[in-house]
Order: sequence, then C-alpha cells, then structure tokens
Amino acid sequence: VEQALQRIAEQDALSGDMPAAMPPEGSLATDTLRFTRGATRQQMIDKLLADQKKLVDDVWERRAPDLPIANVEDFVTLASIVEKETGRGDERSRVAAVFLNRLAKGMRLQS
Repeated sequence: VEQALQRIAEQDALSGDMPAAMPPEGSLATDTLRFTRGATRQQMIDKLLADQKKLVDDVWERRAPDLPIANVEDFVTLASIVEKETGRGDERSRVAAVFLNRLAKGMRLQS
C-alpha cells in the first residue's frame, strides 16, 4: 500500500492531495493503472480499492467450502503471507497449501 501511494503521490499528471489516512494493507489492487491527465489522486486510490475489492470478492465466492479461513480479511492476510513467502507464481499454490494444512490442524503458520 505504501509503495502504491508513493507512486500516486509522485505523479505530476494527477491533481489533488493525498488522503490523510492510509488504506489498510492488502486493500489496493496491484495492477498497472492507466489514468488521464488531470485525474485526481483520490480517483486513482478509489479505483485501486474498487478493483481489489472486486477481485477479492470474486475469489472468495469461488473458494472451496472446506477452507479453514473464517472471513475475507483472514483470506487477504493469508494471501499476503503467501506472496511474501514466494515471489514465484508457480510456487504460490504449494506454499498456500502448506499454510492451509497448518491452519486445518490448528498449527501456527510459522512464517
């Protein structure tokens, strides 16, 4: 979140101030965002928030019913942990499976 906000703040083509409060970790989409000159910084942040919410909601709706994850916030937290454990896309499902197995057994994640 901090890096995304810093990039938005540095864009001279955007107008307006940065928000006083930082959005929660994991709440901004990480995709490349195209914008038009004169768009506001708040519009960019709102777009990233909306894109991330849509993505998370879509994935949450399609999740396996037996996942040991209680809510969307825990889901986003686990996704963030998996992302930090490996930057490789081909390893994410394996790393996530390890964490999900630990959660199902009541173990600590040990990350």
